[in-house]
Amino acid sequence: QARYAQTVVTERQCVLKRAVEYKEKTDRISEIPTNLAKMTFLHTTKHRYWEKSLELPSTHVHSFAESVLGQMAKKDGQEHKKNLMQFSSSHLCRSFPSWKDCENSSHLNSDPLFQWSLGCQLVSLNYGTFDEQLFKADGRFRRNGSCGYTLKPECIRSSDALQEKPENWKITVLCGSCIPKPESKQEPGCISYINPVVRINMYGGDSEKRKGEHFTKVVKRNGLNPVFDDKDGFSFKATNPSLAIVTFTVFHQTDEGVKHFIGGSAMPVGCMREGYRSVPLFDMQHSRMGAHAHACLLVKAQKVS
Repeated sequence: QARYAQTVVTERQCVLKRAVEYKEKTDRISEIPTNLAKMTFLHTTKHRYWEKSLELPSTHVHSFAESVLGQMAKKDGQEHKKNLMQFSSSHLCRSFPSWKDCENSSHLNSDPLFQWSLGCQLVSLNYGTFDEQLFKADGRFRRNGSCGYTLKPECIRSSDALQEKPENWKITVLCGSCIPKPESKQEPGCISYINPVVRINMYGGDSEKRKGEHFTKVVKRNGLNPVFDDKDGFSFKATNPSLAIVTFTVFHQTDEGVKHFIGGSAMPVGCMREGYRSVPLFDMQHSRMGAHAHACLLVKAQKVS
């Protein structure tokens, strides 16, 4: 009985403390002045029902956690996708990783292509970290000179637009040039050579998160002008070319098979051209300064009918 009584007292103290903290927070809230409210252009509104959301003026914005978008895509997916695309065609829509997503996932950032494919215009990413998701975003905005804005594909902007035709591509990595050592191996006394290997990833840009991957052979002790001689190449099908992204990542592979990042690049499939192309390599800060100023790959891109 004494333990039970102590538990009840502790719970009541916690409830009282929360009530006091809540009252202190509400007391600090003041009503927005009318003149300031008139100057506000965008208003964040909580999503409850699509029927109500679609009737809102275009100045209202919805925010969704990535996990909520994933649940929408799985549960009655087509209906939710249709409503979300219809809403985002005339309203702004923002997505962000929730604290639950950060705790339950080892990934630093969420997949921006999945959210863009649903029509979201504003996708939150942590640029203080480095991962494959940032490469996707970097490649996406190269379409418009990396100015930070690019127009959504017509198939997402309008419900009357024709469905995109899938594209089949084959990419062959021929050779590299001036590939530097990884940052972790540039200290004095570290290795004086690298064993470069190239990984190509293709992200379909659809809500199903289709993905393809291909590795070239490892070139031993040659970072100046490695010849990969990738005869088989990488063949893939882009179901949504206007959103699909291709990434090139170069690693140094040790004799034990451990891979160290050297540089990478990403580009939209819709911007790719056939022929022999030079792919510039960027460092972890997405820049081409210092040792990465002249680093590049020579590839052959071929559209397959």
